[in-house]
Amino acid sequence: MNFILKRLRILFNYDTMKGLAPWIILFIIIFSIERHYSYVLTSIDKTVSDFETGTMYLMKFSNKACPGKIVQFRSLERKRSYYRTIRARDGQVFKLTENGYQIDDEKFEMNEDWRTYAKSDLVLKSEVTIKDGHYLFINSEFDTSTKYNKWPFEIVPQDQVKKVVTHILFSRDFSRIGELVSSKNIDCSHPST
Repeated sequence: MNFILKRLRILFNYDTMKGLAPWIILFIIIFSIERHYSYVLTSIDKTVSDFETGTMYLMKFSNKACPGKIVQFRSLERKRSYYRTIRARDGQVFKLTENGYQIDDEKFEMNEDWRTYAKSDLVLKSEVTIKDGHYLFINSEFDTSTKYNKWPFEIVPQDQVKKVVTHILFSRDFSRIGELVSSKNIDCSHPST
């Protein structure tokens, strides 16, 4: 018993605590940050899109985002997570066109696989108003020859959005470290208001 008490006194004496204090504080800070933030390093992973290669991004655990924000979401159809930009939100109108798709009055042209899909799709010949609490994701890398990118778009409930990309943590261009990640002209107001 005396041996244990002696060891505890050595461990918790002033000099030892003075040396351990910065480390303890560092671990508390890291633990606190990791409860609210995460990161993603871009690579050849086919679930990662809309990112610059060779860049590390900071992500906040949240499901609140606006069109134009890059998020991590869980696909209900494919049962896996993807990183994509939110293209539209509840209340906006989405429809396929001959050359791609249209959101409200804005048209977007897509690749040949997309055009073939849009022309052959029987489900979305008319407009679809995105339901309350849902986001639209467009797979700009839609490719029928790969299993990861064999989906053109998905409308996902907001609770399936897990993380929102906020800043650049590391880039080959050092001047971009700490830069806020957002698309221009992001409007977070509800489209119907």
